[in-house]
Amino acid sequence: MGKQTIVVISTPECDLEFAIQSSTTGKNLFDQICHTIGVKEVWYFGLEYTDKHGFSSWIKMYKKVKDQNLQKMYPWRFKFKVKLYPEDVSFDVIHPYSALIPLL
Repeated sequence: MGKQTIVVISTPECDLEFAIQSSTTGKNLFDQICHTIGVKEVWYFGLEYTDKHGFSSWIKMYKKVKDQNLQKMYPWRFKFKVKLYPEDVSFDVIHPYSALIPLL
């Protein structure tokens, strides 16, 4: 088992802490968050962070979290945000909680 790092994920409702391994990819972390908060329509969301140059960036799902262009501060902080808005929420969204996230 590799070294664990704490990450903080800000959602519209609260901050969540996760301990991740050095081998954890962006997709692994994203899937864990979606499972924890019960989001089914994962394709509408993403993890945003501020990179080491001060710009907002989306986490790259295929890269390890530790290999992203992260700031040198711990714990690493991400925001669970809407990345793509559905055209018709009543038709496109399966889980009612997912429809509320952009409104919070």
